[in-house]
Amino acid sequence: FVETFGNPIGGGKYNDTWRNGNFSAPTYAGYAVQAYLRHSNPVTFVRLVGAQHDTPNTSGDSAHEQSAKAGWSTKNAVSNAATGGGSYGLFVIPSGSLGRVATATITFTGGPGLGKKLTIIDTAGTSIEYETANSEDLTSNPPKFTRNGSVTAIAASLAACIADNHGHNGTITTALDAGEITLTQEAKGTDGNTTITDSGLGSTSIVQWSGGADGGTNPLLRIGAVDMSSLSPTQTMSDMLTGSTIEQCADALRNRIYNISFNNSTELNSTIYFCRVNHNDFNYSANPTYLSSSKIRVKENIKDLPVSYITGLGLYSTDNELMAVAKLSEPIKNDPTQEFTFRVRLDY
Repeated sequence: FVETFGNPIGGGKYNDTWRNGNFSAPTYAGYAVQAYLRHSNPVTFVRLVGAQHDTPNTSGDSAHEQSAKAGWSTKNAVSNAATGGGSYGLFVIPSGSLGRVATATITFTGGPGLGKKLTIIDTAGTSIEYETANSEDLTSNPPKFTRNGSVTAIAASLAACIADNHGHNGTITTALDAGEITLTQEAKGTDGNTTITDSGLGSTSIVQWSGGADGGTNPLLRIGAVDMSSLSPTQTMSDMLTGSTIEQCADALRNRIYNISFNNSTELNSTIYFCRVNHNDFNYSANPTYLSSSKIRVKENIKDLPVSYITGLGLYSTDNELMAVAKLSEPIKNDPTQEFTFRVRLDY
């Protein structure tokens, strides 16, 4: 997540935005995603970055009374969903809401009968009968799987038939564990919860397809109190993104959010400390390796100035208790000819 979107920003840091980037506003969604990923499944992270409307409504005394403005300012009532509203935000959506694939298992406990058929149907409704034979035949249409050998060999033969060009050819994937073969529909949706039938294979147990779930309507239509029902209730994310630019898609979503609230919020506090090192401070080290044969190792001759290297800073309470430690990215040489002022930020 960090490699793609970067580290979350705590906000409250004002500097040269043009050169260093904008760190003044907190990215709450980034913190929410990281907290979610610590204990849950993957999430879908959507960034909405619409531009301010060309003719925004600037009337009203407060920000929430002004519509079509980029930012978190929203208007509770929008007469025209295509041009009204105007929020700018980040939303976290559980990936499970976008649909799930169905799975099934077939377990061989022995060799099935000769000439028996196993009918498997994929999500698209393609039905194929796989027939048992004394040896595997992938040239047949549909292919035939062997009934002889170990249960592992029988399961592997059926998996090869399913993956073959004359089989389901990728619409169903397989995973083998000895005589058990796990089938997974490639396409998501309840249509994948089909039925596996056989003509009396024998020495075989089947766990039917289950777990397939539709993505339903666009998950952005309603997230908590965010109401985007002005969109077509049957419109999917793919439909929305087809034939539009990124800016148009972002604006389409942004302009349709007209009522937004949050269940809770997390306040992050930051304190900046400036630690000064005077020219005659910390020029000696208590590290045992600092001396060799009672001589300072970093001095070439006795007349050289004392030298030390600063690698970290400690923040102490009024009771002289160590509260926090800041580490430097690289050691900094310290001698009596120079002074330093270190800027330390403590987030809590």
